[in-house]
Amino acid sequence: MQLANWSRIILPMAEQARFLTRVNRQNLKWLIAACERRLNRTRGGQRYLARVVRTTETHLSAVLKEDGSRGLGSELKERIEKTFNLPPDWMDHEHRGDIVEELVSHVPLLPGVRIESTSQEPPKPRTAFEKHLIQQIELLRDELAQARNSRK
Repeated sequence: MQLANWSRIILPMAEQARFLTRVNRQNLKWLIAACERRLNRTRGGQRYLARVVRTTETHLSAVLKEDGSRGLGSELKERIEKTFNLPPDWMDHEHRGDIVEELVSHVPLLPGVRIESTSQEPPKPRTAFEKHLIQQIELLRDELAQARNSRK
């Protein structure tokens, strides 16, 4: 076969491989965002994803680099799809940004992982006894602050 014929075969294959690498990278970003949303965190999704699918953060970082030199590999893609209960070849298809909300329900929870609280303010006391306890705690905090200030 002549060199010109080979180039008609090889160039489209290389272009398809680059396309799949870009799609895999974007889908990996969607999964990381879903992990962060599931755990109510703004960071740590990549670390959690690495733990869940039993790979290293370094490997995921290499895949996420925009130069695209490292791909996921078929074994890791299958492991991700099985772990997140996604259809086969899900990683090889493009998805919209609103897929993150759907993916949140697919994020598996590892034993011992805490989901961060979504509320920043303490809960309101419901009973008179809870109000009394909160007042006592506030008094103790004030006394502790005064004691610390008197030492200075």
